[in-house]
Amino acid sequence: MPILYHRTDSAGKILAEGFRDGARGLGEIFGPRVWLSASPLNCNEGAKGSQLLEVVVDLSTEELFYRYEVQEADKTYREFVFPSSFLNAKAKVRMLIGEDLDSAERGPWWNEYPTGEPQKTWDRLRREDIEMADDPGLGLPE
Repeated sequence: MPILYHRTDSAGKILAEGFRDGARGLGEIFGPRVWLSASPLNCNEGAKGSQLLEVVVDLSTEELFYRYEVQEADKTYREFVFPSSFLNAKAKVRMLIGEDLDSAERGPWWNEYPTGEPQKTWDRLRREDIEMADDPGLGLPE
């Protein structure tokens, strides 16, 4: 199962109450979601917060890339966008501290599919979001 990361200043609240959808960057185009990355991002890459969450998603690598990856030109890292309801139902989350924080890095799976394959567009992500909402097996609210 892929390991993703989420940088925040609200790790305790997320661990206690679950993720909440938020609008970040292109969120105003796609709508509020939770943004995760294949490697721990820092402020130079747009991540905000001093705490790092490790998020293990219950998905195959193929599902992860084809359903949730968002690609933007000139980015050197991989990002994914999820509805909070999906993560709260299907992911294991822990805060990284100490040695775990120092050794956090992208897993070996992160480059199984070449960057640019598949190329997602916001229109395609919107269509898939509608399809996912209709699929009861994804753990999304009906």
